[in-house]
Amino acid sequence: MAIGAVENVLLVGWLGDPDRSSAEALRDTTNVLRSRYPDGIAHLNVVAKSSRPQTFDEPSRKIIIDMLHDTSLRMCGSVTVYGGGGFVAATIRGVLASLTMLTRIPVKIRFVATVEEAEPLLRKELGAHGAPVPLPGVLVRGYGELVADAQRDGFEF
Repeated sequence: MAIGAVENVLLVGWLGDPDRSSAEALRDTTNVLRSRYPDGIAHLNVVAKSSRPQTFDEPSRKIIIDMLHDTSLRMCGSVTVYGGGGFVAATIRGVLASLTMLTRIPVKIRFVATVEEAEPLLRKELGAHGAPVPLPGVLVRGYGELVADAQRDGFEF
């Protein structure tokens, strides 16, 4: 997992299945971001191109679900990028969206194909909740920097 932040948006690059330590790191980093931006935060998750949809083990799933149900975080939204324009990628995004709706998480979670598609959705959700809104293009550039750093460390996005 590669993790960074641009203003009040946590950028998370997922590679492979999350384990307990990556779920805990996500939760802890989210708490730090919330302390810096009490008016609201958001997550931008990007699944690496070489990864299949993640499967969470039970402890990791519980950490993530508990975090998303914690209304004190003032989580305004979460967008996950599962890239690809083909039928398989679109079907996976649709199935993930359907499964997410069944969890009744109080955070609006969306699944899209590109970071460029994700940015306006996150900006809209942050603005709708009265949270600071990053300038256009900032999240795309921030994600590009996160990817460059991760690639230097041997991750492939």
